Amino acid sequence: WALLPTQSFPNGFVYFRRPVPTSGKPVLVHANWIDGVREKVHNLREAGLWRSQMSPLPPRRPLQDRLLSLSTDCDLTGGGRCDLHSSFQSLRNALALAHVLNRTLVVPRFPLQRRSPRVLARTSSHFLDYSSFASHFPSHTARGPNDESAVETPLRVHLDVGLNDSPPPEAGFVSVGTPAATSAPPPLEELLAPFSARQEIQLSTALRRFATPPRSPNARREVARRLARGLKLAPRLMTVAHEAQATIERLHGEYDCFDASLSTEYATVLRGGAGLSNISQLAGAASQRLSGGKHLALVVGGPHSQSDWELVLRSIGRAAPIGAFVNHWLVTNYDTHDSNKTEALAGVETEVCTHARLVVGNFAAASTQEICRRRRWAAQRKGKRTRRGLRTLVLPCVDALGRELPHELDELLLG
Repeated sequence: WALLPTQSFPNGFVYFRRPVPTSGKPVLVHANWIDGVREKVHNLREAGLWRSQMSPLPPRRPLQDRLLSLSTDCDLTGGGRCDLHSSFQSLRNALALAHVLNRTLVVPRFPLQRRSPRVLARTSSHFLDYSSFASHFPSHTARGPNDESAVETPLRVHLDVGLNDSPPPEAGFVSVGTPAATSAPPPLEELLAPFSARQEIQLSTALRRFATPPRSPNARREVARRLARGLKLAPRLMTVAHEAQATIERLHGEYDCFDASLSTEYATVLRGGAGLSNISQLAGAASQRLSGGKHLALVVGGPHSQSDWELVLRSIGRAAPIGAFVNHWLVTNYDTHDSNKTEALAGVETEVCTHARLVVGNFAAASTQEICRRRRWAAQRKGKRTRRGLRTLVLPCVDALGRELPHELDELLLG
């Protein structure tokens, strides 16, 4: 007898959570280390390993169903970020748009890119609580790497909202919209109406740069409710976040968060304040808004070099990365073999910052917007009921450089 080689007979932890280098396909995958039958089937289906029609999940959508999907490249123009927060924003907007268009969303893999061999795209359940997602967004489907579920080639569409982010012509996208820059989102259902007969519409993921709310106030509230409840972190990532938060509070009490992301993706729609040039400027401005060393500043979203980190320490003083508070035996909950580039740690950072005393960041970055959005959702859940109604708890979230989102985008992106 002999032990079966891990490369050919991986268990669920090795295959889905921490894959080992291999040159061929596995012979058999044991889908353990995944809680719930629905989650097991979804992981196998997304990985292209599910062939049985006997499924506890809703059956695959009929071929005549109309689909909405996202392109696999995070940003064909090269000007955007390929991080988890940008991918979440793409997913959030795509879910809202699928609701408006009455289409079934093909759930993408995250992060939305394939360019770097060290950044691994994972199934959505690597980052999200699939049970919660499926219960709030039942009209979705998954597509494995070799799954040809469409009966025709997707129509690739780019929604032009004047941000100079059109894909190159060779990418094969049809551009619709107006090149004139505007802070208000266009009526997307009207832009896509000429293509309503196509079975599948595939959007460039620059879609994440603006929101797509339903016009009806009731439908808008319903989509917002589903997004707030259905896009929860995967349980194992929540475990890491709760452990880290408990350690921080035990050692330091209340804490602040500083998002050091230098992304300028949303800079063109911000109002007031100064433009962002470098980490020195961002850290210096953030130090004026933090507690001056009274509370620990948890630094997330960077910095990415030792010199930048030393600069942040000089500017802020009492600061630390989240990795300092994660027990080493929990690292494998987000790390992968020879890399921690799945971006899952970014989800942990977001959850820990959701419960901070104060968040100071960069409103031009999707990461700060994601943290602020989840803080607003948390404040609504924790709000106290009074005789006059629900009093919302205030969880401050500010831009280090004093910039503000236009009112329309503040409601759509953070509301």
